[in-house]
Amino acid sequence: MEHQNQAPTADSADVVVVGFGGSGAAAAIEAHDRGARVLVVEKASEEHHSPTTALLAGGAMFGTDVDQTHTYLAACAGNLIPSEVCRSWAEEAAVLRDWIDGLAPEAFRMAPPKPSAEFPHLPGAAAIESSFGEFTSADGEWSKGSGAHLFDALRRAVQRRGIEVRYGARAQQLISTDGRIQGIVVDTETGPHELHAHRAVVLATGGFEFDDELKRQYLTGGDQVHFYGSRYATGDGIRMAQAVGADLWHMSNMAGRGVGHFVDTEGRVVNAIMLLDLKWVGLNDPVGYIITDRDGHRFADESVQAKLGHSFYYEMLHYDAEAGVFPRIPSYWIFDQRRFEAGPLTIPRYGSSGAAGYAWSDDNSHELDKGWIHRGTTVEEVAAAAGIADPSAAADEVARYNRACAGAKDPYRSATMDMTPLDSPPYYCVKLWPGGTNTTGGPRRDATGRVVHAFGHLIDGLYACGENGSIIGERYPGLYAYYSEVLSSGRIAGRNAARKRCPTAEH
Repeated sequence: MEHQNQAPTADSADVVVVGFGGSGAAAAIEAHDRGARVLVVEKASEEHHSPTTALLAGGAMFGTDVDQTHTYLAACAGNLIPSEVCRSWAEEAAVLRDWIDGLAPEAFRMAPPKPSAEFPHLPGAAAIESSFGEFTSADGEWSKGSGAHLFDALRRAVQRRGIEVRYGARAQQLISTDGRIQGIVVDTETGPHELHAHRAVVLATGGFEFDDELKRQYLTGGDQVHFYGSRYATGDGIRMAQAVGADLWHMSNMAGRGVGHFVDTEGRVVNAIMLLDLKWVGLNDPVGYIITDRDGHRFADESVQAKLGHSFYYEMLHYDAEAGVFPRIPSYWIFDQRRFEAGPLTIPRYGSSGAAGYAWSDDNSHELDKGWIHRGTTVEEVAAAAGIADPSAAADEVARYNRACAGAKDPYRSATMDMTPLDSPPYYCVKLWPGGTNTTGGPRRDATGRVVHAFGHLIDGLYACGENGSIIGERYPGLYAYYSEVLSSGRIAGRNAARKRCPTAEH
């Protein structure tokens, strides 16, 4: 919205939270409970509000021991996140389960946790566990929930506290006086509007998943990387923080895997988690699969992708400098009639293929008709239809895979994974693109959530949380780590933002 030549009107609160997703809700709750008057602004309308938190699984990762959790998180972070920042997350992870259970106990709770470290060989991994959420159904029974149910609990907690949420208000710039953040300017239907923050502004605006220019400049793979989180994540918080001198960190990182990326005839984009192995949704139907590059060759351990892990996409980012191409973007998932008949190729209630508006068909027929799924009577035929450069190479790979199913060693499949031959034609192929939940780069922050200036000092009155400069580093720690980080960092930022400024920072 552009409203040139209009002077901004004004309003105020102790803490202004920008963004009403999981981290923004957690920050608002924590700041309120620490005695601050809180105002939340959200650029989406209430009708179209769909934060990433509401689009995913709705579980959370916890830590059973602060010291061990800290050790593990620091190992996953590599050199990207300072030790003291990792420890702040570890301390929150130890109490997060009880905090979630207290949001709306009549409607949402966490199930008993299980070990869940994605890298169990790293020190401290034994302290990492996670659990999915449960919600009360219409008959009063507890059932497995989703991110929509978790966010509903967060929304209820915000409403019960009387915290105001203003929808349709896109933050445009931070108000800075003598290096101190005093508030923000938002754009609304009635024009620009100043919101003054007596204590602090918290940027909970998400990442830059849906800004092609930022993706081109910062992500390996550029705008060929696709995400199934909120389409409102366009880097607003990053740009506002940069404008007041914020440093940025790990802008090339993301929580990724291979994803489906589809565009319908109306131009609607559907990015989706693709479900190679049904056991990860509790089904035991034996299905086979391989993944090839554009030349029809397998290239990495496909079980990582099948287990919905977060490292297969690194394999997809290989760059061929001589040819000037990414030969694994897209990659090609080949399967047979067994998998096609077993159920939807994606998890229907997640991402843009579920909660955000597109309903994937139960039998995959609509997507086959749309051309999102390719079919052929032979492997060569489906490979050619999907665009693989050498269909015969793909057929040879399937033949080698089938021999491995009969007992030969397979170099592209973990020994712990069951293998089912691809011998039930017709055959199918879906393109996979690097992508996933969210980017993680953004404004650098310290252990209290305060944003750090490019020259190393803290920016007075400015905090960040969630995907907007996430404290997830080189490796994604484990199942539902996204929710753990979002809620933990939101609580950290909200708690510290609620502190009254010292006299030298007051006006």
